[in-house]
Amino acid sequence: SEVSLVVGFKSRILGIAFPDTCIVCGKPVTSKEYACPKCIAKIPYITPQFKCKTCLGFLHDAENGMCGACLLNAPNYSRLISCVKYQGEVQKTIRAYKFYNRPDYHLGYSKLACEVLEKSSVCFDAVLPIPLYKKTYDKRGYNQSALIAEKISEYFGVLYFDDLLIMPIKLFKEYPEVLEYYQEKYKYILVDIFLKNPLIFQ
Repeated sequence: SEVSLVVGFKSRILGIAFPDTCIVCGKPVTSKEYACPKCIAKIPYITPQFKCKTCLGFLHDAENGMCGACLLNAPNYSRLISCVKYQGEVQKTIRAYKFYNRPDYHLGYSKLACEVLEKSSVCFDAVLPIPLYKKTYDKRGYNQSALIAEKISEYFGVLYFDDLLIMPIKLFKEYPEVLEYYQEKYKYILVDIFLKNPLIFQ
């Protein structure tokens, strides 16, 4: 789609402006690496062993693969996948990426996320980034979740958030009866969190 082309172009521009860096020490790495050889052993990976297959909580009984909390009260998601423990040098670079104007770290963390998702054999149709409040976005200048989400979407060839906005708009323009149906069904829509995308207001 047109948005996918824009996402690809944006990723290439970011790749030129912000070269790949090690997610541990911040030094340059190749386009296929997310950590330099010296730092790869320092990454606190999360291993699924003795972890609940749903929430990654500690598993007391490995027989069913789920913790007691998830068995008693199933969460609103089917599976939680996490790449690393939030500790040590990785914690520092995540904070730098999120709060201290280091968007270059999205390249390394995107590659790590894609590797973990691929190994997990999880299937998904679209990638939705966590939105930011307008004030936060304006202050930070970028949505750290969106930068990684775009890379994951590009790597796996699945829909990104913008594609999910374009498709209904195209559907409504080509089929007025569908638009009329939803206009009657939903008189008002509450926008709780600002997303920097003009398509939302269409």
